[in-house]
Amino acid sequence: AVMGLIASVCVISGLVDFYFGARMEKHTISKSLGWRLFMACSLYTNIGSIFDVSEAAKVEGQIGPIHCIRFFSMCWVLLGHVFSTYLGLIANPLDALALRKDLTSEAIVNSFFSVDSFFFISGVLLSFLWFKMFKRNPKEVNSIYGWVMFYVHRILRLSPAFYVLVFFYTFVLRQLQRDTPLNMNELLTVDFCSSSWWVELLYLSNFVNEDLPCLGYSWYLAADMQMYLFTPLLLIPLAYNTILGLIVAAALFIFSTAMNIFLVIHYHWPDGVSVILLF
Repeated sequence: AVMGLIASVCVISGLVDFYFGARMEKHTISKSLGWRLFMACSLYTNIGSIFDVSEAAKVEGQIGPIHCIRFFSMCWVLLGHVFSTYLGLIANPLDALALRKDLTSEAIVNSFFSVDSFFFISGVLLSFLWFKMFKRNPKEVNSIYGWVMFYVHRILRLSPAFYVLVFFYTFVLRQLQRDTPLNMNELLTVDFCSSSWWVELLYLSNFVNEDLPCLGYSWYLAADMQMYLFTPLLLIPLAYNTILGLIVAAALFIFSTAMNIFLVIHYHWPDGVSVILLF
């Protein structure tokens, strides 16, 4: 009901915006808070803003190459997911192992690394915005209040939409799928959310009950949130002493790389194609 109400408001607002938006700008009501909140939900304006990149390079504070990285990363993610989806449809999935011998298929075999570029984008934007605020008001940004708001802002930005998705998938969508052709797919009939939905809300799905994932793709948000919690370990040294900050960053990079190598060797984790085949 809540999601239906939100969707209805967005559609109605979009229709009003499309047909009467230009006329209403001449009236005083267009300056009222209620009207601006109503127009903020406009599907017409918001979709146009999402797909409009003509002014992106002209906006102050924009990092142009980020858009290029994001575009190619999204294409890379789609390529990997399309390939992994069709593995379940081919006669002999083991034939896909031959891809490891073909150099031109490296983009598919290593498509897992496409996610790393999104982590990179998050880190760049976070650092860019934080240092911008720190330069303007270092005392407030590095205060207890500043760091509390640092985390509160992140939680409020990510959690509402994500929580709605978790609750909708757990308590609504599963009910709608009953007695439908979707239940013919064994993967869709397995319900892990009823016992692990709370793990998703805490952004711990990649550590707690990882064998019983509610939303398999939510691991990214969990990892992103967990890395965000520790970003002050890099930001503070870099803000006050560049050399110290670089040393800390290098140490964390070396430690992270060493841990990855150790885990792969110790647990005999397979390569990209084999991981996909395991699913």
